[in-house]
Amino acid sequence: MDPSHIMFGSDFPFSSEFFVGKEIHYINELNILDDKIKIVIQRNNALELFPKYKTQDEKSYEEIMKKDFQERMIVKILSKILSNIKKSHQFKY
Repeated sequence: MDPSHIMFGSDFPFSSEFFVGKEIHYINELNILDDKIKIVIQRNNALELFPKYKTQDEKSYEEIMKKDFQERMIVKILSKILSNIKKSHQFKY
């Protein structure tokens, strides 16, 4: 399932702050989700529905994943370049 379709819900104020805090803690402890996905589920997806609560630096799921993809591609390209440099300098003695 696309993480942009998952949203954290707490039932606050009917659920106490203590239990809401525990739920957030349990989500943060999940090893099956990376930190970017957790932020999207816990806050950013709700901000897509209620944009008036969004601060200037908060991004949508698509923006986060696009940046993540771009960063991974840059690392991949740089790794290939470094690998080629190492290969070209080996065995020249």
